[in-house]
Amino acid sequence: FDRWAIELDERVEVAANRCLMSGTIHFRGRESGIEMDVPMYWVFEFEEGLARRLLNIRDLDAAREAAGLGGDS
Repeated sequence: FDRWAIELDERVEVAANRCLMSGTIHFRGRESGIEMDVPMYWVFEFEEGLARRLLNIRDLDAAREAAGLGGDS
């Protein structure tokens, strides 16, 4: 990639050790020059102050489910 950037929009603390974040990944192909903006959700799980697990999920309902919030937005 010629360009790769993550823009974070929102962070929801689900539990003391888990949060759900939403944002967009912006990138441009080095050879093709094609640019894309991909909405993304991340579920972080922490243990002793360190990130223990990270899930990258494209679907909001699936991200909410993985975070423990249920699937209906």
